[in-house]
Amino acid sequence: MSRKSVSVWCTKFNSGRESVEDEARSGRPISTSTAETIDAVEKLLRSDRRLKIREMATKLDLPKTTVHEIVHEKLNFRKVCARWVPKMLTADHKTKRMRISIEHLNRARNDESFLDHLITEDETWVHYSTPYNKRDSMTWKHPELPVPKKFK
Repeated sequence: MSRKSVSVWCTKFNSGRESVEDEARSGRPISTSTAETIDAVEKLLRSDRRLKIREMATKLDLPKTTVHEIVHEKLNFRKVCARWVPKMLTADHKTKRMRISIEHLNRARNDESFLDHLITEDETWVHYSTPYNKRDSMTWKHPELPVPKKFK
């Protein structure tokens, strides 16, 4: 402690102060994370999971630190990247693939030259999309929800 701080504290104790705790004073509250702001952040977060802390703070007119605290500590959301999976197959797709595979297997058992005439190829799907970088494609995820999937 500096000499000046010791002098200030000695003066306060000589004038009758008995505690070293801070006294209540008016001014800005320590935290603005009330039930209303938590609900507003959660509603905004669920409407668009790609929002950044800065964007949420601007929309709600709150400090970035408050929004960060609400998102991470109160709501337990984390930023995650989507997991890549090869294709999005529905139950109908899977059923058709299984039926065709069984048909080919039966034909191969009945006709030994069937496989000599079968031509196979790999599927190539070309999609036009504006690619995001990894940071822009991250979304907010609650611990109870599954990891989002991104299909190739």
